[in-house]
Amino acid sequence: MLLSPALLLLTCGLFGDASAPLKPEASADSTPMTLPSTDPGKEARRKAAERLRAVLEPATGSGAQADVPELLKACEEAAGLLPESSRNRMRMLAMVQEQRADLEKQKPDRVLRDTRRGVEGAMLDLSFEPRIEAPVPVGWPAPTTVNELMVLDYPAYRLARAPMSGQMRTNNAFWKLFRHIESNQIPMTAPVETTYSATQGEEEPQWMAFLYQSTQQGSLGKDGEVEIVDLPAARVLSIGRRGSMSERAMKSSRTEMDGWLAANPQWEVCGPMRSMGWNSPMVPDARRYWEIQLPIRIKATAAK
Repeated sequence: MLLSPALLLLTCGLFGDASAPLKPEASADSTPMTLPSTDPGKEARRKAAERLRAVLEPATGSGAQADVPELLKACEEAAGLLPESSRNRMRMLAMVQEQRADLEKQKPDRVLRDTRRGVEGAMLDLSFEPRIEAPVPVGWPAPTTVNELMVLDYPAYRLARAPMSGQMRTNNAFWKLFRHIESNQIPMTAPVETTYSATQGEEEPQWMAFLYQSTQQGSLGKDGEVEIVDLPAARVLSIGRRGSMSERAMKSSRTEMDGWLAANPQWEVCGPMRSMGWNSPMVPDARRYWEIQLPIRIKATAAK
């Protein structure tokens, strides 16, 4: 038995609704170019979060709280510490514009409440660090920054996957995969991968997968309804999210990725959408972390 009862609870939870990357073993596309990314970097995020924290936390011994103009000014200053491409910057500036417009038509106390909530959310996004509850496969890139859109290179890796069908598809797939790794003495890893149907706008879960730590573990083939396969090195467009995984958040992320693809027409989607779930119900909603990803490649015409 490779999983303790506590770890079993953790792994069960990975399938509910609810920093520089490591160097991959191989790149999916050897074309030399600077990959676009909206990640502002850890130090820039830290400084921006500290600016927001300073305005949210009253000075020692003072019960006074910042008013709406002060909160919005701090938000603008924090956004100014991030590069123009940062999606967190864009969100903060959009919130500032929206709250200033609300000041003209909403009650001041309501605007203050909404503004404070928005600034607190921005601070949490900027300071968020994913909680990694299990080992990751060899060469795996670091998790995507929350709310930022990044292009990541993944090494070739091995996984065991089970089809997701029926009303209890999540639990059914989980137990099939758990029995497989238990009987074959394969250690559990994170994240847990879910692959969706390729029909855009109508994505439905198709496969749940446990990832092997190395392509040298186990052997390829079938184990009942579980299929063990090797996936080639791949390049993906990825957005990091905090909180419980939801259909609304997934659709919003997909819309953002489609916008990025429209702005970068030399890239195209080359595989189905997938999610990477990192945390369990034992982790509070505000601390959960997951990614939504699309495999991409340079279009043949752009590569010539």
